[in-house]
Amino acid sequence: MNVFKKIWIKFLKAVFCTCGEATYLMAKEECDQLSLVERTKLRLHLWKCKYCKMYKAEQELLAHSLDKLRNDVEVDKYLYYLTPEQKERLKSTVSNT
Repeated sequence: MNVFKKIWIKFLKAVFCTCGEATYLMAKEECDQLSLVERTKLRLHLWKCKYCKMYKAEQELLAHSLDKLRNDVEVDKYLYYLTPEQKERLKSTVSNT
């Protein structure tokens, strides 16, 4: 193998990443800010890999759905209360038994 070929292979390994590394970078991106090198590697990988691009879209959709659900729970959208009529009916049923 000649020297230029070795340098070219090292360059490609430094610039491009595998799908496993890309999913790791996507997960890291949710928690923390990526460095310039990591961001570049991820963008180049997403540019060439349709499967990781679909994975990222699904991951973003899931994160958005969880944020929306968390917000709905915080504003008591999913908390249910008994009406006064239901309370009276429940009390009468309990007292009759």
